[in-house]
Parts: sequence; structure tokens; C-alpha cells
Amino acid sequence: MDNRLVYDLRSDGVLYSLGGSINALVKRKSPTRVRIEMWKEDVLLAPETGDLGTSSFRTRLVELAGERFGEVNGLAEELGLIAAAFDEHSREREEAASEDDEQTNDPALVGTPYRVVDGGVVRLKNTREGEIPQRLTNFTARVEEEVVRDDGADVRRIYKITGNSREKTLPRAEVPAAQFGGMNWVSDVWGLSARITAGQGARDYTREAIELLSQEATSRRLYAHTGWRELPTGERAYLHAGGATGADDDVEVELEPGLERYALPSAQCTQEELAEAVRVSLALAEMAPRRITAPLLGALYLAPLSEIVVPDFVLWLWGGTGAFKSTIAALALSHYGDFSETNLPLSFESTANALERSLFLLKDVPAVVDDWRPAVSRGNASEMDRKAQRLLRAAGNRQGRGRMTSDTTLRRSYSPRGMVIATAEALPEGPAFESAAARSLSINLSRGDVDLTKLSELQRDKGLLSQAMARYIDFLISQYDLLCRELPAYQSQLREKARQALGDSHPRTPDAAASLSLGLVMLKKYAVTVGGLSREEADEFLVRSEAGVIEAARAHAETTSDGDPATRFIEILGSLFDGGGAYAKDRETGADPEDWADLGWERRQVQDGTDIIPERGASFVGWVDENHFYLDKDAAYAAVSSFAQRGGIPFGIKPGALWKAMARSGVSLTDPGRTDTVVRVEGKPKRAVQVPRVTVLGGAKGDD
Repeated sequence: MDNRLVYDLRSDGVLYSLGGSINALVKRKSPTRVRIEMWKEDVLLAPETGDLGTSSFRTRLVELAGERFGEVNGLAEELGLIAAAFDEHSREREEAASEDDEQTNDPALVGTPYRVVDGGVVRLKNTREGEIPQRLTNFTARVEEEVVRDDGADVRRIYKITGNSREKTLPRAEVPAAQFGGMNWVSDVWGLSARITAGQGARDYTREAIELLSQEATSRRLYAHTGWRELPTGERAYLHAGGATGADDDVEVELEPGLERYALPSAQCTQEELAEAVRVSLALAEMAPRRITAPLLGALYLAPLSEIVVPDFVLWLWGGTGAFKSTIAALALSHYGDFSETNLPLSFESTANALERSLFLLKDVPAVVDDWRPAVSRGNASEMDRKAQRLLRAAGNRQGRGRMTSDTTLRRSYSPRGMVIATAEALPEGPAFESAAARSLSINLSRGDVDLTKLSELQRDKGLLSQAMARYIDFLISQYDLLCRELPAYQSQLREKARQALGDSHPRTPDAAASLSLGLVMLKKYAVTVGGLSREEADEFLVRSEAGVIEAARAHAETTSDGDPATRFIEILGSLFDGGGAYAKDRETGADPEDWADLGWERRQVQDGTDIIPERGASFVGWVDENHFYLDKDAAYAAVSSFAQRGGIPFGIKPGALWKAMARSGVSLTDPGRTDTVVRVEGKPKRAVQVPRVTVLGGAKGDD
């Protein structure tokens, strides 16, 4: 380096002070080319670009300078010295800039065009005048944590971002990674406190600066579903809200709001304590008749095997108010966490999409959907029916509802991945539910079925139920691969056994019974292994429990075998007449008919003697003559549906669908294109449903 050169290192290049008061600012444009600007006092020479190492370029510069500045003696020699020293001066400038960058810039931005200045981010922009700081924001932000949420189908990244605006701390923000790049989240979460400068590229530069500031962000994976999962380590673990059973390292599980109660205890217990916990679980079988408790216990211990033996049906617990449906469902669910009838996580009040999503996330566990009931209003009825129908089909077919995005691509559907249990006030029926028998195993509860003393004892000790289930998961982990190979064949054996016991039932009913029996078989093996039952006790338990499952399946088959709503309606109407619960008027007079005793009338003492009047409590249903009933649509439907609901008799068909079914099956006589007929009653024309007397009463007038 020539000591005769006087130079100054600047942000936009190297400034040389030459003889004759000439200044030259040299900037590197490429490894061999530079851009040189020269001026003398107020006279400027237009910038020139070239290879300063060539004599031709230096000669041209001298000629141009002579034309502009006049006498330029010695300039050619000085340009030669600059050519020889510029590389060294340029390195010196870069080292000085780097040292200043390290001393004054945020460490994460060192070596980049970005700086933190006055509480905001600037970008050094290269211009003809050199590097000019371009203001990007009035705040700084960085991603402190990158959270990867894995629900078994989708992996979503969420950035947890902190920020400051001058000396003000901005609220912590959670931004989906897919939305981060657009930078619209800044105004959404920080409002007017944080601003991005207007200008082309400002948002993209800000995004890059924040990413550079976030290189030290931590990353963690959260699992958002329950059940079995193969971890990145290759381990198979069972996920629940408290962590992962079977994993050597800590595994984080964060379930969606409402599902966080699915948590198994991690603390180990002694062999004696475990045996006692299993005995408490087995005591569930004694709380009510085995036709109720055996399928329920089987479902609880089948649920963790849902990957191997798919439970493609809904366990439908139904009965009137006061039958303790929700109470025993919550007690059963307490095997998997802290539940009661007041905090069951899923309900038919939820939207259908929310139910579908939750049943997908609740993998390899029982999912109780609470409180289906026949609705009183038409709109509510349609909504309830749609949810029940969608639930039954999703569980039966193990597939979710297909949907399209706005660009006609298919969205991911969510199918149930565990054991679905529903509580209800009735069985769903009607044409929309003709396949309900194939997709459910219904269990009817009546008042008095549940032993309240035993129920109270179990509720007192319900904390032990999750301990029994937690160790059952350990029991499965140790032999899971073997179970994958053996259980499907064993289920086939149980299916054949159930078919022989059930005879002529729907083909799916033995499948459901076999699956529940398989859960009971696994419970028996587990109970013997941990000392909860002796082998003799276990054999007796299994025999009684399998018989309970078959009894439940047989009752289900009988309850749902009559899929014809017209036949069901006529049967109930006939029962009403037999029991004095319905009466019909004479078609012509509107008074008691000639054979009044068969049609809901009785002779009763009145003030002036005796009279023939409708039986006490009987409901009017229509009119009658020698050959036909003429049913009043509203009155007849109300009488039959009310009777069915009071007696727990399945009858969920809506009026319009019922009359169509009766016309279609030929039960009723109708006008062309109608579901009713016009008849003259009490001297006036009226539309009614005309049904032969023999169809309702089983014989013509006068038959004995």
C-alpha cells in the first residue's frame, strides 16, 4: 500500500484525496470492475465504470478529468497507485464495517443488511450514493418458540412471537406459520402499536428480519390426539392429556379444549394397589344387569385396541329421564380421566363438524356423545336427526364427511378413531335411520336397572378406575405386536360364536357382539395377570359377561328388527285400543259407535244415571264405521308417539314420513297422489287416514 495516498473509508466506498484538490470516490462493482466518481471543488465528473487495473481505463479517466478540471498533472500516476492499493483498502473498509456491525448491531443481524435502530428495524439499501438506512418498522419482533401441533393427520406450525416497540413490550402473539409471511398478523395482534413502513418489499424485508432475529427460537412438538402413536424415536406410545405411556422421553400432549380431561395417572402403584384398582373396575359389572354392564365394560377395554379390532358401531345407551344413562356413561369414562355427568366432553348440542373433529382426535379411547333426544320442534328435530345419522354412519363406515374447498380440491375428512358411545332418550328411527341397526348396538336402561348403592360406591372409588386403565395400557404395550397378529383371528372365532347364538339377526350385530366380547377377554387376561381375579373367578366372570353381551345383542336385534314404521304405528295403535288408551267416534254421528266397548268407550255412572263415555285417560284418534278407521292425523300421531315415549318404545318417525310409509306399504287407503283421503265425518268433509278395522283390531266388527 502506497503511503502517498490519502484516503478515507466510507460506508459507500473509499474516498481518495488526490493532488490538485481532486477527490475520487471508488466503489467496487465486481471482482475486476469499479465505479469511480471524481470532483474538484464544485466541478463534477460523471461516474465511470471499468477495470482500474487497465491503462486504457485510467487514460480515459485522465482525459475526461483534463476536459473538466483543466490541469491534472500527476493524476495518471495517482490512479495507478489507487489501482494497486484499492483491494487492500477495500478489505480494510469491510473489516471496519464488520467490526462496527458486531459492536453496534443485534447479534442475530450481524452480517446482514438489517439493523436495529431506535427500537425498530432498518435495512441498509445500496444506492448510487452508497448504503442508505431504509426504515422498515417501529418495532422489533422475534419468534421465541416454534410449536408443531400434530393431530395424526395434519401437522401445523405455530409461531409464538414476542415484540417491543421502543421501550413498550408488545403482547405475546401466536401466529400460524402459514399466515406469518403475509405479515397481516402484525396489525391483528398489536394494532396501532406496531407499524410496517409503506413501500415496495417492506413487508417481505420485515418478515426476513424477524426470521433472522429468531434463529435461537426453540422448537417443540405437541401431539393433539389421544391413543397409540409411533414417536420419532421409533417407540410406540399411548398418548393422553398427561403425556405418553410407554415413552422413555417426555412427550407433550395438548388436547383441544373440552378434551383435556382424558388424562391417565403416570404414578406407579404397588401390585396390591393395582389388583384392588382392577377389582373396582370389575365391580362395574355388578352395578346393573349384565346386558347393560357387560357391553359397557367390553367397550372400555376394547377402545385401546381400535387400531387392531375396529369398533365400527356405536354403543347406543337409551332410556327415559331418570335411568342414569349419563351417570353410568361418565363413570365408565372415568377409566380414562376425571369425568362426571356434568362435564362429559361431547354432546349432541355440539355442531356436527365439531363432533366429527373430536371423534377423530379421540383415538383409541371411548368417546361419549351425550343426550340425544327426540326434538319437539321441526327445526330442532331435523338438526338432532342429522347429527345422529351422521354419527352412526361415520362410526359404521369409519369415514368422515367429504368436503370441497372453494377451488374444488378435497378437504381432509375426519373419521372416528375410537369407541363411540352415545346416550339418548330413544332409538333414532324412521326412513332416515333404516340402517341404524347395522351401525349400533342399542342398550335400553329403565328406572330401577341401576343399583344406586353400588353406583355410589363406585363413584366414591372412581379415582382407581384410571389407575386400572393406565396399567392396562402398559399390559398392552408389552405384547402389542403379538396382539396385532392374533386378535383378528380370535375376533373371527367370537363372531362365529355370536352368529350361532343370535340366529337370524342383522349381519353386523354378531360383529359388534364379538368385538365387545374381545374387550372382555382382554380384561379377563389382564385381571388374572395383575392378581385382580383368580383363574376360576376370571372364567366365571367371562362366561357371565359374554352371556350379557349376547343378551344385549339379542335385545337389540328384537328392538330394531321391525324396520317398517307403518307396522310399528299400527301395532302401537292396536295396543292403545286394547288397553283403553285410545277411543274413536262414530263416523256419522260423532258419538259412541255401536261396538263402543271395543273402541275405547265405557259405561259410567253420571249424575242422571249411566252414560257411555270415553274411558278415563283415553285419547281421541279419529272416527270409525263398520269397515274402516278414519284417523285424525294430528290426534292419532300424538297419541301413538306419546305412548311410545312414555313406555320407552322406539318410535322416532316424523308424521309426514309415517303417512307416506303407510300409503307406500298399502296399510292406508289414499286418494291418487295423496297420503290421505277425503271422507264425510259428522256431516262434513274432512281429510283423514283411512285404515281397515281388521288391520288395527285384528278382526272385523262383531268377531269374537
